[in-house]
Amino acid sequence: SIDDMAKLMEESVKTLAPFIVLAIVIGQFLFLFDQSKLGQVLAIRGGQFLASLPVPTQVIIIFFFILTAVVNLFIGSGGTKWLLMGPIFVPMLMQLNIHPAFIQIVYRLGDCATNHLTPLFAYFAILLTTTQKYDKNAGMGTLFSAMLPYSAVFLLVYAAQIFLWMTFNLPTGFGGGVWLR
Repeated sequence: SIDDMAKLMEESVKTLAPFIVLAIVIGQFLFLFDQSKLGQVLAIRGGQFLASLPVPTQVIIIFFFILTAVVNLFIGSGGTKWLLMGPIFVPMLMQLNIHPAFIQIVYRLGDCATNHLTPLFAYFAILLTTTQKYDKNAGMGTLFSAMLPYSAVFLLVYAAQIFLWMTFNLPTGFGGGVWLR
């Protein structure tokens, strides 16, 4: 009957309600963040602050790399993370004479170093299922403890790679480099 159909539709929408509410809140946050120009203020003031620090630019970039790796544990989507971090950190780090392409490279390296440690990773369920194929008692803790050494090695190797890239001004691709000038 028509009443049954309305109840079925109500039940199906009920499962989507938390997602819809979350999407509205996130949308409002992004809109207000854009309208307030807070990202631009943070980029300008942050760049001025970073330029005034008596530390080498390599150290600042390594901190950006580590920040990206840590944020990746809480925001699984690389696109969403870049949507939040890019408008702030690209202009901020450009004030330190760093090329935007290199900023993107450092971001991507930080992003990939800890992907397999977060349940928010899109393929985390596949990792867990594959682990359970070989160890029936494996859970998230088992997977996390098995993957932690890999992340540590990735972080060390990528940090060394970033440091060498910057020190020797190695090319990052066609027409791109580490430094703007």
